[in-house]
Amino acid sequence: MNKYDLYPGMLATPAELAKVFTWRFRSEVLGIQPNSFYVRVKQLNGHFISIKANQKIKYVGEGKWLVVVEKS
Repeated sequence: MNKYDLYPGMLATPAELAKVFTWRFRSEVLGIQPNSFYVRVKQLNGHFISIKANQKIKYVGEGKWLVVVEKS
């Protein structure tokens, strides 16, 4: 993944994003903030949710994310 791979509908984890984007960009543009062992991501409704850094998230644009829940 590189900086040009960011598009609505892409799947990634906060840990993968940390390898590519600076912290300031992740915080201000992507809406991802640190929270101890977790990260906080901004959802469609504007609220933040804490997730693990290896949880899959889907980018929907404008710094908002959908958390992908895999059924077992």
